[in-house]
Amino acid sequence: MLSNNKAYSNIMADYNQKRSFAESERDKNVERIYNLFPRLREIEKEITRAGIENMGKILKDKNNAERYRQELSERIDLLKCERTELLEKNNIDLEFDKPKYICSQCNDTGYIGSQKCSCLKQQLIDYAYDISNMKVLIEEQTFDKFDLSYYGDSKIKNINMTERENIEDIVNISIEFCKNPENSKNLLFYGTPGLGKTFISSSIAKEMLDKGYTVIYSGASRLFAAYDDYRFGRMSDTEEFEDLLKLVYDADLLIIDDLGVEMHGPSAFQFLFDLINERILNNKRMIISTNLTMEEISKVYTSRITSRLFENFHCLRFVGKDIRTQKLIREKNGK
Repeated sequence: MLSNNKAYSNIMADYNQKRSFAESERDKNVERIYNLFPRLREIEKEITRAGIENMGKILKDKNNAERYRQELSERIDLLKCERTELLEKNNIDLEFDKPKYICSQCNDTGYIGSQKCSCLKQQLIDYAYDISNMKVLIEEQTFDKFDLSYYGDSKIKNINMTERENIEDIVNISIEFCKNPENSKNLLFYGTPGLGKTFISSSIAKEMLDKGYTVIYSGASRLFAAYDDYRFGRMSDTEEFEDLLKLVYDADLLIIDDLGVEMHGPSAFQFLFDLINERILNNKRMIISTNLTMEEISKVYTSRITSRLFENFHCLRFVGKDIRTQKLIREKNGK
């Protein structure tokens, strides 16, 4: 299982290293600041000494314990005020003596209480689905790099929009999805190949990851083939796949690319229906891209699947000319 395997151990070892590094850097920074401003060190010592002395007074004279506690509180407040004034006067971070962890939610432990932090969940997803290729995509394919010039001014049949207006609308809907995913509909991108469906999906993935959401990005053929191997006992480690499957159901965002190329059949249809239905019930978001038309989707998939797609997804049609072909023509003309 993922929680027991070597990858998990390596991930947790990495957390230990990150935490140790943050704490070591904190110690170095504290020593540097104390050397520059010795009074800060003295204040910390005075606070510690005042606490010890107060404890001694209380042990000797318990009848006046409350008075001693009040005196200690006032003394410490004065020292803390002096400390704050000194830090602000010299433009020093008030939390200079706190470690700067990469993840402020779990302080680089991977856990919040007994629950896995989203950063640990994402690392497990990264390992389980080997999304190294996706990571390359999301660095290159972002909203600010999306080129609208590949879409023309031709009117789309039955839609009062040009190709460019249509893609602008899709981009705006996608950006709004990233701003408020919990209250957004799922997205279904459809249209012929080479029109930017994967680009927009990657852009959304990056935005969501940057905001701390867990994201799985998987090709339909790979996901369904793995499930098929699991179902028919062709998998050596079924427990590990069950862990991976749980991630598919639980991730904040699941992106399935190229739906329609997977092998079809009753088991695949049931898996797809269960996956969509379960995520809808748990208010988990999905993005599905396909080269199929709405009519083809209706013919290929069962009515139970299509009803979920059409009712619970914002269906967005990509229209235009193949961008890859346009790029080749531009490169050729530029030479």
